[in-house]
Amino acid sequence: MSKADEDTDFTRLPLNERLEHKLWKARLHGYQELNETFKKKPDSTGAEYWQLPELFGKYITDSNVVAQEQAILCLESLINNVPLPPMLTLRNILEIWVPALAEKGLSSSRSTTKNKATECILLLCSYDTSISQCVELLLPFCEKKLPKLVAASAHCLKELIASFGLTNVQTETLLPQLLEPLVKLASHADRNVRSETMGLIVEIYKCTGRNKALLQELLLDQLKPIQQRDLDKLFTKADAENSSETTRLFAWQKEQLEKDQKQQQEEQPPTDHDGDTMMEFNIVEKVTKSQANKSMAKPIDPFDLLPEQTILDKLPDDFYNRVTSSKWKERVESLQELWDNVLSKLKKLKTKQQDYTELLSTLGHIIQKDANVQAVYLAAHSVQQICSKIKPPGFTKHYVSCVFTPLLERTKEKKATVTEVVRGALQEISRHQYPLAPSGHNEDMVEEILQFMKHKTPQIRAECTEFFTFVLKQIGHYEPASIKVLQKYLQDEIGPAVMKIVNDTQPAIRNCGFECFATLIKILGHKELNPFWEKLDNLKRQKIEEHLNNQASETFVRQSRPSSSTNSAAPISADPIDRNYATVTETSLVASSTIPSKRGPPSPLKKVGKSNSPSVPKSRVLLTSRTLGGAGNTPTAHSPATAFRQTSTQPNTQTNVQPNRQANAQLDENAHVSAQLAKLQKDKNEWIRERHELLAEMSKVSSSQTQLISENEELREQLKTLQTEIDERGLQLRSKDLQLGRLQDRIAQLELDLRETNINRRHISSSEASAISTNLGVRSISSSSFDPASAKIKHFRTPSESSDDLPRRVDSLQLTSANQPAVLGGNNTNLNTTATSSASSDAINEESWKRAAEVTSQLKARIERMRAKTRDIK
Repeated sequence: MSKADEDTDFTRLPLNERLEHKLWKARLHGYQELNETFKKKPDSTGAEYWQLPELFGKYITDSNVVAQEQAILCLESLINNVPLPPMLTLRNILEIWVPALAEKGLSSSRSTTKNKATECILLLCSYDTSISQCVELLLPFCEKKLPKLVAASAHCLKELIASFGLTNVQTETLLPQLLEPLVKLASHADRNVRSETMGLIVEIYKCTGRNKALLQELLLDQLKPIQQRDLDKLFTKADAENSSETTRLFAWQKEQLEKDQKQQQEEQPPTDHDGDTMMEFNIVEKVTKSQANKSMAKPIDPFDLLPEQTILDKLPDDFYNRVTSSKWKERVESLQELWDNVLSKLKKLKTKQQDYTELLSTLGHIIQKDANVQAVYLAAHSVQQICSKIKPPGFTKHYVSCVFTPLLERTKEKKATVTEVVRGALQEISRHQYPLAPSGHNEDMVEEILQFMKHKTPQIRAECTEFFTFVLKQIGHYEPASIKVLQKYLQDEIGPAVMKIVNDTQPAIRNCGFECFATLIKILGHKELNPFWEKLDNLKRQKIEEHLNNQASETFVRQSRPSSSTNSAAPISADPIDRNYATVTETSLVASSTIPSKRGPPSPLKKVGKSNSPSVPKSRVLLTSRTLGGAGNTPTAHSPATAFRQTSTQPNTQTNVQPNRQANAQLDENAHVSAQLAKLQKDKNEWIRERHELLAEMSKVSSSQTQLISENEELREQLKTLQTEIDERGLQLRSKDLQLGRLQDRIAQLELDLRETNINRRHISSSEASAISTNLGVRSISSSSFDPASAKIKHFRTPSESSDDLPRRVDSLQLTSANQPAVLGGNNTNLNTTATSSASSDAINEESWKRAAEVTSQLKARIERMRAKTRDIK
């Protein structure tokens, strides 16, 4: 059979044989027929291909690009027209089809094949509950070497996220996996890969609520500055579009929407103006679709996405022994190493199977007892870092008992940097373990704060009062049951403690008490605090009223400000009071005003709108008219103009032209005032922002100043040590100079002794010669040739330190026979006697010469040793 016959005969073969045929045209013909079958008869055939995904896994990886394109089109028809059989595991199908489509379809050079492969992956993902499985299957292809495949995989991931979002996704695990390869892909050598990566990052930014802080620590900080600038431009462009809704729905979402739609039609069918039922399903579907997207969008906390870390296995060597050392340098060095090497790099602290009791107890002991300010600063900063990096409810009450009391007691420190970090640590603890929480048994924390508010140290009283005010302002973040805890301790403990602060002798402490009292009024109202209010004088009441007005204006500014998505960037010093409490409190304040306002003038000749009541200023009336909702006798207002008109108009005012003109003038003036108020509020917001920036800069400068102070102290200690060493070396040098002078004196004395010894030897030799010649009869020794006294004087010299035994050893030479004068006379001496004395004299002289030579050699050796020692000293 010829090749032409084979080409014409494959059309007569069964479908299964054509799909497995060796000729690509036969396979193409089979794919086309199967595609038409799926489109025409979706319910009669095709279920077996869902149950046997290996078949289409082989078809979509066809070696011929034309046949492969037709196979992918056939797969699209299968997914669209043939329903997924029930009780079928989708994971096995995804594990076979998605990698095959990614490897052979996305990397194809044919645009139709590439687009249809992406569409098939999106359709398969719609049968799943989320995009997690498809993303996990596509991520390995982002690490391939082929740039075309990497760019196509990044594009497919972008389409997945743009189509379905992060619905039902465990962001704690999936989002870090998705962001991990993007750092490398953003710097890829291929331009298309970089472009698709940037688009993927923008889509992640959109689906995470446009929360840049979420991506900052996980991704953006690791990119290059130029890449960050490009992304900022793309983020700005995405914010301007303001379209964050997904374009596709999962199958389970469609079913839920259909049920909701049917239920809504059964309960309240829409009708037109004639009473006929309207069947605009598209509009209803769009509305329900947007509602479903909004309801399913969960806020993502960046802290949840960070990996957990442990620190107990990374502590510095011998940390606990060094941190409890008696030397302050060792304590500071160990704490500095803990901060630099462990805590400064900490992002999220692991709490499961980790016990930080010993570490926090050690830090708390340093905060409470250590006299070194730098050690206290580092310990408090470490406690603040540990508390801020623990996810609730990981920070238990047991940890609070280790550090809470030491921090309250250390508020006595007057150094600004230490006070600030101690205050920050206390605020972090209160965020994890709220003292006024109804569940948690934290009443002991409230009692401890109130006890320190009565401390004898003024600094502690002021700081603890400010901390208690911070706790009160945080009550809006917790359930209203916290107010019951506050009311429980108000009359017996909280009220007396605050009154003692209000009546303190120091103005700064009294000011803290005024703010605390105003916050209590803002939360509970005047009625609860009336017993304490009556005990105050007018001046103190006026101060508290000023704080109330300031807090009211701050609340108004905060309510009018749009909510920010980056909650992590909010400063610690913010005043987060719930607007519901603010509204209730303002109602109680205005309703309980004890000074009645005078009745307005009934005559049109007098000015309308003036009020003689000093207790409620105009700005406060405007504020309360906005916040009050018809409480008491105060009328409801919806704008500054209507508020002013309702508060200024009296029931007896006559309806004539002049009052109307005056009312219009007042309206214009009120509009002008409201515009100025808005401008002032805007300026105030800007000033607050600049203040926070300046405070941040000041904290940085103070921390650097503290570091410089510590380095300065270390340098001073080193200077003192070096100065002490220099003094010791100077003393040693002077002692060596004295020793050198003594040695030089000894050398000179020894040289003098040596010369004297040589002179004595010459005298001895001359005396012996004279004696010998006298015995032979030549001549006799006369008294004039040798003076025994002078010889004795020269012989017996003054001893020195260097030659103590020299006189004794020279005296042992026994030269007295030569020094004694000989009496010459023929009658008194004879030849025998002379011969005998001559022989004995020769023996004595020989022995004396030997001893003199020995002494001389010893003296020379000693002189050489002294000279060598002198050279070494020099």
